[in-house]
Amino acid sequence: MPEKSPEEIKDLLKQFREWINSDPQLPNDIEDRILTRFLHGCHYDLEKTKNAFKIFISVREQCPELLCDRDPLSPQVQKMFTFLKQAQIMLSNNRKLWIWKLDDPGLQNFDSFQDAKMFFITTDMWLLFDDILEDEDILLTDTKDIISMKFFFTKFSFSIARKMMRYQQEALPVRLKQIHVVNAPPFIDRIFSWLKPFLKKEITEMVSIKIRQYIFFRVQS
Repeated sequence: MPEKSPEEIKDLLKQFREWINSDPQLPNDIEDRILTRFLHGCHYDLEKTKNAFKIFISVREQCPELLCDRDPLSPQVQKMFTFLKQAQIMLSNNRKLWIWKLDDPGLQNFDSFQDAKMFFITTDMWLLFDDILEDEDILLTDTKDIISMKFFFTKFSFSIARKMMRYQQEALPVRLKQIHVVNAPPFIDRIFSWLKPFLKKEITEMVSIKIRQYIFFRVQS
């Protein structure tokens, strides 16, 4: 869908706002700049924007435990900052690179619940304070610290993952175009097969995976 003129965007924003105000179950105190981001993320398709916004509100209502006690100075959050790296970097041609990386060998500290809380903290900050409407979003995930399938039995929560994947794919107002997984373990195909039922077809087609390289040294006797 082609981009809209400022006048068209203003009219769509008005329609979007009127629709929100007509539904008592939706919050009506959200700033125009955030609603504009939803329109932009959905390429100014008003019906898609409405659907994304309803899912955005619905998922957040379903997991209040992930949206409370979010003090960035709390011991729990500070601990996550030491090994969970998340960043947003603007690239050329108005593209944004989203980076998720663990620095937790053996995954001794990783907690999928706290990871989800961190995701909400960082993306909410982006929604509240970033005014750039990027044309393309790229996700880069570094999985170097996932060294065994034990991670998925002891550290990974499919109940949280199900909610998060719906939120990320259908609610978050981004224009996701590429997903890159680097330093992936050799068993990434098994992981991907488990996650695939939760992923939309267009998302799976974006994924590019680079398997990590292992170097073995021969010990001389």
